[in-house]
Amino acid sequence: MTSDPAGSPLAEQLLGLAERRHDGVLAAPGRQHEIHLRAGRITHVRAGGPDAAAGGSTGAALAAREAFLDGVREFLSADPGAAVRWRAPKARPPLDTAGVHLSVPAVLAEVARRCAVIERLDGVLTVDSPLARRPELPGAAVRITPQQWALLVLAEDGVTPRELAGPLGDSVFRTLCRCYELLRLGLLDAPSATGPDPAGARPLFLAASA
Repeated sequence: MTSDPAGSPLAEQLLGLAERRHDGVLAAPGRQHEIHLRAGRITHVRAGGPDAAAGGSTGAALAAREAFLDGVREFLSADPGAAVRWRAPKARPPLDTAGVHLSVPAVLAEVARRCAVIERLDGVLTVDSPLARRPELPGAAVRITPQQWALLVLAEDGVTPRELAGPLGDSVFRTLCRCYELLRLGLLDAPSATGPDPAGARPLFLAASA
């Protein structure tokens, strides 16, 4: 995908719809990818699966928000030449004050940040890189989080960060970041990597939970 999603044709179309405070759905026919707008703000996104809502501040809502941001990133990764259709609702929907409606510029800024991180890791680790647990623990003691331990338990040989995200109940982006940290600590390996071995490198300080 483009390294600057905020400058892609799809993003520019989204910004135009937001500025005009439109209600409706921006859909990519044949790919089951949709972004739902209400009064020009994003409420739901679908990227080849069930709808992901913008979410709130609870743990479950944070997981939903991560799925939502993954969905927007997948939507914007579409082939620039792919047909995209705008579908306006038959009647203006009422604003749902209980829901969270995110501004298009804010969402695009966060997606751009995440894409920059993914591009930075390219050559070392991608969302589709096969992983393997290293057979020997590093010589020095390491400390990992419960989330990293859960990932390590599920990291059977050949599994990818994208495949791990679902069982972990987390976004592809945050799973990728945690996989990188485990590579850095010498607990995971990415045999297909073409870049330098990250073992022992400094942490990325990615704010993966953002």
